[in-house]
Amino acid sequence: MVYKEGTKFIESQTPEKLAAVALKYVEKEREVAVLTEHLAGVNMPEEEKEKIIELLEAGGARTALSLL
Repeated sequence: MVYKEGTKFIESQTPEKLAAVALKYVEKEREVAVLTEHLAGVNMPEEEKEKIIELLEAGGARTALSLL
């Protein structure tokens, strides 16, 4: 999480909630991986598909956390 999101993201979490956020983050990373796998099999232009996958991998887990 620190590697992908940076120290500012970690520091912005309260110590009491950090463990719960970390567990949710891992859960959301798995969801992003599943979505990415499903998307890989979709019949659409490769350039668009790759861009969507790139966006999901870059910010999917953190964005999913904010949707809670």
